[in-house]
Formats: sequence, C-alpha cells, structure tokens
Amino acid sequence: MQTLRRRTAWYVRLQCALAMMLLAGLVVFALAVYLPATRRLATMNLQMRSAQQQLAQNQHRARNLTLLALEVQQLETRVQTFDRQFPKQPELGQFIRDLTQISQQLSLQEWKYQPGAPRKGEAFYELPIKMSFRGTFPNVDSFLRQVEDMQRLTRVRRLNMKSRDSTAGVVDVDMTMSIYFSES
Repeated sequence: MQTLRRRTAWYVRLQCALAMMLLAGLVVFALAVYLPATRRLATMNLQMRSAQQQLAQNQHRARNLTLLALEVQQLETRVQTFDRQFPKQPELGQFIRDLTQISQQLSLQEWKYQPGAPRKGEAFYELPIKMSFRGTFPNVDSFLRQVEDMQRLTRVRRLNMKSRDSTAGVVDVDMTMSIYFSES
C-alpha cells in the first residue's frame, strides 16, 4: 500500500511538474511568439492601411493627371491656333500669296498692294497694307468675306468702293487692311 501511496504522490508531483512546465511553456510561447507576432500583425495592418490610402491618393492623382493632360492638349491646340492668327513674324509674303490666289480665283483685275511701315502696339505690331483692285460687286464681296475667314488676324481700316460701270456691276476698290504679328 505504501508503494501505491508513494506512486500516487509521485504521479501527483509529476502532474504538478508537468502542469508547471506546461504553464511555463505557455508563458514562454506568449512572450516569445504570440505577443511579437501580434505586434507584427498590427504593424503590418497599419502599413497595409497606409499603403491603401496612398494607393487611393495616387489613383485620384492619376485620374486628375488624365484630365490635366487633356487640358494641356487643348491649350496647345489653342496656342497653335493663336500662333496662326497672330504669328511672331509679319509673314507678309505668305499673306500676299494668299490674297493673290483669292483675287485670281475671283477674277479681280488691276490688283495692287503696297505694305506700309509696321507700327508698334503694346504687345504686337500692326502692318498696314494699301490695296486697290477692280471687280464685280459680288466678287469683291466674296473677296472681303474670304479675307475675313482667313485664319490670320486682319482688320479692314478703310474701304472705298466706286462704281465703274453700273450696268455690269463693276466697282473700283481702294482699301487699307492691317495684319498683326507679335514682338519677336
């Protein structure tokens, strides 16, 4: 019986020792593994939320970048159109060639021109051009409309029409027109 009691006491001590070892193992596991892993997980969750916020901000910026690129393209188109209307140089030769072509298409006769001296404005130069020609009234009207429709910025300063032959509708035209260009 004594051996049975000793054995029972020994098993009780063994169970207590095993329980203490298990408890010590749990404490070591909690301190060495679980708590650091939990902290790492919390840190990673925080980093993930921060990365998601950064991603959302970057996506928003990317959407704005597309709109900005479209706006830049539209502004570049407007600048190109403006440069055609308001070139940096007088480009008188090309302008006269365009006028000559229009006058020939409309059968205007005795077409003459004389450029004046450029006058400086606040941010541009004005180049007056005196012109004289003869043609039927409908053709003269068409000439003036086509000049007005040109991309180049022009302004008719003076226009004088005299009837040459009222039965044929022929008129003599004297006019002064100005073209503009920006400072170089």
